[in-house]
Amino acid sequence: MTEDTYLSEIYKLEEGRLNDFYERIKKSYQELSEIEIAAKFLVSQSIGTSESEIQKILKFFQKKDFLGINLLDFIFEWIRAQKIRLEYKRYIILQEYPGENINLAIDDSISRFFIDYDKFLRGIIKKNFPKYIFAVIYKIFFYDYENESFDFLKILKECKEEIPPDIFINNNPSNIFILRIGLKEIIKKDYQRIIKSRRDVKVTIGISEIKEANTKETEEVQFSFSFLEKTLKTYFINKKKPNPKEIEKASIHLLNSYFKFGKIYTYKDFDLNLLNFLTENLFESFLQDFRDICNKEELKELISIRLKKIEEINNNKKLDGVAWVYDLTPIITDLMIFIFDELLNFNKLKKQKVGETSPNIESKIFENIKRKIKYLQDLSIEELFSLNFDLEQFRSFMENILEETDLSIIKKRNYLRKHMDLYRSQIRKKRL
Repeated sequence: MTEDTYLSEIYKLEEGRLNDFYERIKKSYQELSEIEIAAKFLVSQSIGTSESEIQKILKFFQKKDFLGINLLDFIFEWIRAQKIRLEYKRYIILQEYPGENINLAIDDSISRFFIDYDKFLRGIIKKNFPKYIFAVIYKIFFYDYENESFDFLKILKECKEEIPPDIFINNNPSNIFILRIGLKEIIKKDYQRIIKSRRDVKVTIGISEIKEANTKETEEVQFSFSFLEKTLKTYFINKKKPNPKEIEKASIHLLNSYFKFGKIYTYKDFDLNLLNFLTENLFESFLQDFRDICNKEELKELISIRLKKIEEINNNKKLDGVAWVYDLTPIITDLMIFIFDELLNFNKLKKQKVGETSPNIESKIFENIKRKIKYLQDLSIEELFSLNFDLEQFRSFMENILEETDLSIIKKRNYLRKHMDLYRSQIRKKRL
């Protein structure tokens, strides 16, 4: 771990945001079990290969009573571990071990990152496990789900064979030995991919240098907005918020278009470029209705505040392009999730439109109408007339109130249809 990287920064989770998102999933899938909801939540956080595979893991730990902490804390630890994995990969990408020594890469990574995390985790989990279970946890928590196929039963078998119950004398296991069993293959494969990438880059750079000797570079490297633009357009058409995993992929594509492996950047090389690029392209992609309620300067300020998190940590650092991609991906992803939740929220847009044209009637009457809607009670002709909405405003008004209830979709839809027909007929009569 680099000297100026603090454990508290790496371990820190936005638990409030994660809790809110978990509760939204829980509310949306009330028919699912706790483990099924946990699996869906982890996949939404780009963790694991599939919901079924995650369920298999969680069921095993729950059945064997190996968690030691509650299920929500366990899946949060899984998210924390993947955050540490990004920090470790950022570190190892920048290292050059003599003779590309894989064992040295393994020992260095374990000593700099995972010994401290082992202490941290054992301080949280007080329960005594069979010795091989911690190795299993490390293989699960730090697995490279993007590049490797995952076989939970195979992992269990391998760890059990490598750490039999009688391997340690006096029941005093070596934590470092267990860490090596759990992490050596993960670190080995990561480092081998890094070595291969470096060799590929050297070949590419060699060819590029020959070309650059005869021609000047005429085009400045720029961020690409194509994936994020497609994500936004799909959202505006379907009015359905994209999966966080899709938002993350679009964020990675934007960053990979600019940052190159093997090239060193400082924050000042791209900060204004990234800020202005996101501001201009995001604002131009918004529907006019959303532009009307969020001006460009407010959007720019919002983006600037989010990027400050990176500036505070990495302002004076010189990092490889891949390291910047790892650092910036969660920032851009969280920014986009916030924009979808807060700035581009169709429900809030409806409420604002209704609020701008609220009926000029006594609040007591208005509240009584809202109460009747919540309980699916019929509105009288007088009450309908008192609202003085146009048809679309009336629909938005009804939908917003019904969304606050726990009624079934069918009941809401039938009630809405009935009163829309009634309101439509009253508008026609009024015109006559």
